[in-house]
Amino acid sequence: MADSGESTIIANETHIKGELRFDGQARIVGSVEGKIVAHGDLIVAEQGTCKAEIDAENVQVDGAIEGDVKAGQRIQLNSKGRIQGDIVAQKLVTAEGAAIVGHVNVGPSAGQAPAKDKAASSRAPDPAKAVEAAVTK
Repeated sequence: MADSGESTIIANETHIKGELRFDGQARIVGSVEGKIVAHGDLIVAEQGTCKAEIDAENVQVDGAIEGDVKAGQRIQLNSKGRIQGDIVAQKLVTAEGAAIVGHVNVGPSAGQAPAKDKAASSRAPDPAKAVEAAVTK
């Protein structure tokens, strides 16, 4: 995480509801609910909570996030960090004890829409066969 010297801090007893946009770095020790768009780094401190859709360059999580997280570069989930939502990033670093509940899409092409197979998408599955397969197992 880059340290530009200036940082916005959402303090412990501060609660923000709505959309938070910033450049540079922000540290959340309080709570944010809604949407976070950052042209920089977001740090969710151990006491911090986010019920938000997050889009930032880098995200470091020591607290709790409920919502999808997209990072242009890296998501770092430390030992007490929790994410309940889908993750998209080029790099993901997780410490022992961290928790993720959701889908994870990590790598150089993360976030890019995959090419759809027209033949496969035009074939609808037969619900009767799916039920039959589940019952016979």
